[in-house]
Amino acid sequence: MWRNRRATPGKGAAVLDKPAHTKLFYSSLILIECLIWGVGNPLTKVGLVSFTPFLSYTIRFTLAFLIFLLVFRKKAFLGVTTKNLPHYMLIGVFSGAAFLFSVLALQYTTAIIAGFLLSLSVLVTPVFSLLLLKQKIDIRLLPALLIVAAGMYFLCGSGGSFVFGLGELFAVLSSAALALALTLSSKYIQDISPAALSTVLTAVAAVMSAVLTLLFEDYRAISGVSPTGWGVILYLSIGCTVVAYLLQNTALRHVSAITVSFAFCSEPIFTAAAA
Repeated sequence: MWRNRRATPGKGAAVLDKPAHTKLFYSSLILIECLIWGVGNPLTKVGLVSFTPFLSYTIRFTLAFLIFLLVFRKKAFLGVTTKNLPHYMLIGVFSGAAFLFSVLALQYTTAIIAGFLLSLSVLVTPVFSLLLLKQKIDIRLLPALLIVAAGMYFLCGSGGSFVFGLGELFAVLSSAALALALTLSSKYIQDISPAALSTVLTAVAAVMSAVLTLLFEDYRAISGVSPTGWGVILYLSIGCTVVAYLLQNTALRHVSAITVSFAFCSEPIFTAAAA
């Protein structure tokens, strides 16, 4: 399908993907991604006024996929072969599921609560890293895990009772799917360029979203979308997908999935500020 050779980043990603950069630099890329996503969470709730969830993501990921093809062209699939493609498609399934569960979460709960629960991948990623990558769980993670658990209780608590509804469930499922995607990406990213992995992920997510749209929604609703809704989709496609994927996949070549998941804990802070 494509030539089997070790991947190097395209021109756009090469600026970020340099061995000379420190781990702190690559961790900061994830913080920028979380800032973009944090702003995107409340915007998604605004966009859902005009768009149905699956239709919005069909357009979002299709547009992002086309942008990757336009910008990177032949390098959009650099390093992808018939042998390793199933690995990247599996990552795409979990990544797509994470996004789809997240948009459902935002439909049924507040942006702040969803933003916090979506960051719970920090709880699950160490477990998946142990099972799939044989990376031992650092005992120093325990304080952070306790803080996250306490924050989940206070955010989901209502009137002194713990409330865990459908929106919260979708958010937790999203965080688990994201943790799997991060862990598998960390395992296979060295043999593919960040741009190529991002292209495959958006393609898989676009197909998943399109199938769900045809099964559960009326695609003709696109004719009634407001200009605000289209503006939100553009931000989600370019910022929360194209830019965010490039930042994330570049960082994963140099830092562990656990480090990335810890940086994701900053997302609810940005979400709360944006909301």
